[in-house]
Amino acid sequence: MTDYRELDIQIEMPHFVVERQPDAGWSNSGRTADDQCVIGYAKCGEAFYTMSGRIFTVGRGDIVFFPMGAHHSAKNNPADPWAFYSVCFTLTCGDELSRRMISSLPNIFRCSGTPRMAADFADLSRVWSTREKGYKLKCRSLLLDIM
Repeated sequence: MTDYRELDIQIEMPHFVVERQPDAGWSNSGRTADDQCVIGYAKCGEAFYTMSGRIFTVGRGDIVFFPMGAHHSAKNNPADPWAFYSVCFTLTCGDELSRRMISSLPNIFRCSGTPRMAADFADLSRVWSTREKGYKLKCRSLLLDIM
């Protein structure tokens, strides 16, 4: 088992934090995050992600993670469109072990029984959108907690 307590990463200021409401027509086709990581949290509903030729179903409480350089596409389940938070950020690994650990993370985390994760994403969205004094540090801190 991997000991993530030894992870040495630096998270830069997010490029964006978005809270999206359900939209049956939502899709995201052919994105490649060359120099950015993308992480999302499903508040409700369902979406289908394609990465490396595999299709993943994402539902309430799940986290999607795409490391830098990951090509992916997605679309909503029109019968049950998802609402979600999406965060794009730059992550730097301090050593080779940390780079390997980040690269080996799964693209989907099943976290439906973790209320703290929902709260962390909601806090990140609130801090990002209000941009009160100290928001940059708070955003980075919340992202580190999420990671």
